[in-house]
Amino acid sequence: MPVSQIKAGGTPSVRLFNYFGVGDQFIRTLVMRGALIDGSCRFNAAKNPDTEIALGHLTFDIEYMPPTPAERITFESFLNIALLKALTTAA
Repeated sequence: MPVSQIKAGGTPSVRLFNYFGVGDQFIRTLVMRGALIDGSCRFNAAKNPDTEIALGHLTFDIEYMPPTPAERITFESFLNIALLKALTTAA
């Protein structure tokens, strides 16, 4: 495969990875499970020179944000006697 095709379209494995969004699918799964807030996975051509691609060495950029620890959670409660009216009014 000519070097121009590798850079333009990527290797077959890179094209398939990006086409099917394997990295992003995994991140979406983690978001649905609550393990991540959000994230993305991208192929950066500048970090993948032809010589590394030819050797099968690929580098992907993964950006993510895990949930922060909840060190302090405060619940403030208030008595609202106006809510007692609901007991005496007919619905």
